[in-house]
This record gives sequence, C-alpha cells and structure tokens, in this order.
Amino acid sequence: MCPSSCISAHAAQNWVVRGNLFKNLHNPDTAAYLWNPAVLFWRHSTNTVTEQNTFLNVDRAIAYGLDNTTPYFDHAGGVIRNNFVCLTSGLMSAARKAGSDGSIIAWNSPGTQIDHNSVLLNSNEFYAIEFRFSSTTGRIRQSICAWTFSEDSANVCSLSERAGAFLLGGVQRGKYCLRLDF
Repeated sequence: MCPSSCISAHAAQNWVVRGNLFKNLHNPDTAAYLWNPAVLFWRHSTNTVTEQNTFLNVDRAIAYGLDNTTPYFDHAGGVIRNNFVCLTSGLMSAARKAGSDGSIIAWNSPGTQIDHNSVLLNSNEFYAIEFRFSSTTGRIRQSICAWTFSEDSANVCSLSERAGAFLLGGVQRGKYCLRLDF
C-alpha cells in the first residue's frame, strides 16, 4: 500500500527508529498513494519508538496505525517523541492539501504517546498531529505546531478526553494544529 515509505513494518515489536534524516519523500499529485508515511508501523505492531528524527518535505512523517480494520488494533503502545518535521512552503498543491490529514498520526493505536515534537507545515497540510478512531487512546503533550496561515486562529483546537486521548499543557497552537476524530 505504501511503496515509497522508508520504513513500513507489519507486526513489528519494540522497534526503535532514532536519529535519522528523512528527506524529499514526496510523491507527485498523480501518484496512486499521496500520503505515504516516511515511518509506518501497522498491522498489529506494538511498542515502537520513533525519536530524534528529522523529516524534511515528506508527504507524511510518522504513522502508528493506518486503518480502522477490526477486530484488531493496527498499532498499540509506543512513543513518538522529539522529532522535527518541516515542509517547504508551496510543496503541496491546493487540491492535495484539501485531502490532507495529519503529518504525525496515531490511527487505531491504543496507548500511544506523542511528546515534544516540532511540526512546521507552512500551510501544506491541515493537521500537525492527529489521533483518529475510537480505539486510539494515549497522550499528546508539549509539541510545537506552527505554520503560516491567514485565517483567524481564535478557534484552533477543540480537545476531548474521549477514548482516553488527552492533551497536556504547553502546546503552541496554529490553525488546526491537532485533530481528535472519534
């Protein structure tokens, strides 16, 4: 499904991805899969750690889980921390941005912690960090999410503790910095 991911691991247990540079993993708008993660752990992966990496001009940086197939979880546990994501202004077309979601995602991933990441999207995607599906629980804290935009930023993120997903203080919020979708 994700032919241009650097790491696409099924049923991985206790893997650590640390201190790497992921650069220019960007598919053209005509590609079959537009949002390939540079780092993808799914299909029942558990307790992975992705930390201290730099992601420059990638379609999606990190994905713990990718779909909501039941009855199993796609990923469980694990930590995404101290990563830096930056997209060059104008990297994504307007049509592509319209279909975007998160640059760092936890989908169908109970118990995932996302801490201390810096995400600079420069108006290329809608969400810096995204929890999706009711099975996703965990914590997002102390991340910096920033990019340029011209819309009003007063109504930034409505956060919920549903399904155990919660935000702890210190997040710098930009337009649609964080999305919790249950």
